[in-house]
Amino acid sequence: MKNKINQRPAFLTILCVLSFIGGGWSFLSNTLTWLLSEYFAGFLTSKSGILERIEGSFIFNKLTEKAFTSMSETIEEISVVFLSIAVLSLVSIAGVYGMWKLKRVGFLLYAGAQLFMLCIPFILFGTGFSSVLGLVWGGFFSMLFIVMYAFNLKYMSD
Repeated sequence: MKNKINQRPAFLTILCVLSFIGGGWSFLSNTLTWLLSEYFAGFLTSKSGILERIEGSFIFNKLTEKAFTSMSETIEEISVVFLSIAVLSLVSIAGVYGMWKLKRVGFLLYAGAQLFMLCIPFILFGTGFSSVLGLVWGGFFSMLFIVMYAFNLKYMSD
């Protein structure tokens, strides 16, 4: 029979399983989006892309070309966000694994990765509406899970 101190509580097990699922989904979706955003940015500026299919006046073509080039640059900037979040998702998963093994360092990895994920849009884009919206939405769940994990620190060792 296992010692009660080394047993993972059911609530911590549920939190870890949910975090493994969420972290895995975040990693996969952000990695895929990052890979596709690079493709889409290249498609917008390529000779075989949308610009070649648009017919119209010289002025219309120049304005459209400028708009698509700007969109392509924006997509390339946003792709940094997707890649960063994918990497931080792996750090977060490593933290959850640590907590699964009842190690406090896992909590620090998880909490640090989650908090840094919330800061990425502000670092790259400033305090725009989408950054604030992401902070409110993502911050709620991140803080909720961090607090719930914090209640389970008493079961974890150094």
